Amino acid sequence: MDIASTLFALVVLTLLGLTTGMLTGLSPGLHVNNVAAFLLAAQGAWVGVLAIFSPQIGGESETTGILLACFLVATASSHGVFNFIPSVFLGAPTEDTALATLPGHRLLRSGQGAMAVALAARGALIGTLLSVVFLVPLRVLLADPMNVAERFRPWTPLFLGAVLAALLAAEWRGPNRVRRILRGGLVQ
Repeated sequence: MDIASTLFALVVLTLLGLTTGMLTGLSPGLHVNNVAAFLLAAQGAWVGVLAIFSPQIGGESETTGILLACFLVATASSHGVFNFIPSVFLGAPTEDTALATLPGHRLLRSGQGAMAVALAARGALIGTLLSVVFLVPLRVLLADPMNVAERFRPWTPLFLGAVLAALLAAEWRGPNRVRRILRGGLVQ
């Protein structure tokens, strides 16, 4: 397998994913799930496009799946950043729905909509950087060599039961507690 053509395909698909995510993020009504469904429906065409870069990439190889996954991850990340713009400017509440305002809407109503988008983009960038920083330590902790995920597997039902009990206990305060506990138990 030619590593240069695989890296070139990775860069091209990542840039294409960033552009696609930007378009879906700025377009109200479009979502990453639409792109994922289209990718699944047209997977054969995508495999053919990848075969242009290198014949070893195309087909049902593992590299093809990884490249398409990188495209989707880039699309989702870009969509998450650019989706703040229409959600702040187009999703602004009216006077009737002013109680449901988000912090970005409050900034928009006070004339600082651009600052709300800038703060959201900064938060997305910091979140992405922190996730990259914590990715390797979590991988080492959960999988080889420490394998905490497999060691914790027998205790998972007990842990989830304790979380459910804590959530239901939080509903105990206030009026209509039995109804809220039953509703919370059904939701959980």
